[in-house]
Amino acid sequence: MKRNDFNKQILIYSVTPTADGYGGNTTSATLVDTRWAKVEPLGAGSAQEEYGLDDASRSVRFTIRKNGLSLSADNYVTYRGAEYKIISGPIELKFNNRFYEFVGQEKISKSNTIIGD
Repeated sequence: MKRNDFNKQILIYSVTPTADGYGGNTTSATLVDTRWAKVEPLGAGSAQEEYGLDDASRSVRFTIRKNGLSLSADNYVTYRGAEYKIISGPIELKFNNRFYEFVGQEKISKSNTIIGD
């Protein structure tokens, strides 16, 4: 990877359950980190087959430097004002403990914005 590939800034959030004061829980998002990333929009065709996406037009592949960050599907990413739910990965590229790659799908409807579904 070239240094200039990581030229888009993303925000990484973690979703955690929080007491709602009535004996139940609700979810809240906490900013985990701000990173520079390589961002690649996924088109139809091969991306649909490779990642099993229904609608690849709203999906993006993110590549970031690992730098001690621990990611999971419970995290989500904000990029250019849109939120992306992690739907594939994160995987460690080349198993050299340097880069994460994951696919995020844009949250576009009320039913799609529920974190953890």
